[in-house]
Formats: sequence, structure tokens, C-alpha cells
Amino acid sequence: MQVKNQIFCQECTKVFHDNYDILNVLGHGSFGVVFHSQRKRDEQQFAEVFWNEHHTQPAGHLYIVMELCEQITLREWLKESNTAQSRPWNLIKDWIKQLACALDHLHQKGFIHRDLKPANVFFEIGMDLKKLKIEQTSKVYDEKVDIFALGLISAELIILDSPTQGFCTNDIIRSGQWPREWMDYPDALQFLSELTSLNP
Repeated sequence: MQVKNQIFCQECTKVFHDNYDILNVLGHGSFGVVFHSQRKRDEQQFAEVFWNEHHTQPAGHLYIVMELCEQITLREWLKESNTAQSRPWNLIKDWIKQLACALDHLHQKGFIHRDLKPANVFFEIGMDLKKLKIEQTSKVYDEKVDIFALGLISAELIILDSPTQGFCTNDIIRSGQWPREWMDYPDALQFLSELTSLNP
């Protein structure tokens, strides 16, 4: 598979193909494309992100080589684990802590994630949270957008959706109307309220 010439300059394309083979495209959007690639010298596989030419500096193109995650995402896990038995409290607390620490690290480095959601959270073997998929944005945000998103994810982890009763965790939190059934979790509700307030 060849890199499209209209996305990358001739020099960048040559450097890439001298070192990597593209196996397939993992995803793409307005800012660039993500390739599943294999390094020629040792056949190790990676996820490689290229930003489009018109979103980069004149000095060159941004090109990121990342570990390839082939485990399930948090979104997939949530769909498969919608019972209290499958969501032990100690596990959920540990995952929320891992996400909070990951965001704190990003924020200390001056980055804002902006698109934190279960589909962008990956697991490693052993079911520890592995990494956050990071996307570039042209809009201006601050850390509050990530804190609010962490609150939404925490709610999905802590409180089971109840389709038969019309519960949808994200919609409920965004509306600010807590169901009576959720009052059985006062500590969790206090935590979620603080994360998802308009001024977290």
C-alpha cells in the first residue's frame, strides 16, 4: 500500500517507505490518517499518525509512531459487562484513577485531549487501561473539557444503564436530572456531580 502523494510531500513519503511497510489504514479524518505499519528492520508493528500537509508547520510534517493496541476498547467492554458482578467496585475505582492520572500527565505537559470517550480508551493484556487515543483539534479548549468527559466515563463505569427503564447515563448527566434509583450511590453521585458540573 502506498501513501497518497496529495497528503505527504515527496521527502516525507520517501523517509516513510524507506523504513516502514503499510499494512492497512486504521482510520482517517480531516486532520490526517492513521496507518497500521510494519518496521522493515525488525518487522515490529505500529500505529502511525500523519497530519495532513495543510495542518502542519512549513518546516515539515508531523508524524507520530505509536504502539499498536489490538486489545478491546472500554466501549466494547462496557457493552459486554453491564452487570454488577462484572463491574467490581475496586476495579472500577482503579480504572478511574488510571484515567485521571493519564489526563493529569497530559495536562501537565500542556496538552488537552478534547475527545476522551470509551471508544478512545484501550486495554493492555491483564485489563489495565493502556492508552488514550489522542486527536488534533483546531478549536481552543482547556482542561475542563477533559474533566467533564472523565465524569461521563466514570458514570458509565459506576452506574449500569437500564434500557428497560429508559436510563441512558450520558443523557441523564448532561440534563442534570438524577434518577431516584441512583440515590443508592451517594458517594458516587457526589463524585460525578463535581466532575460534570459546569465549573469542574
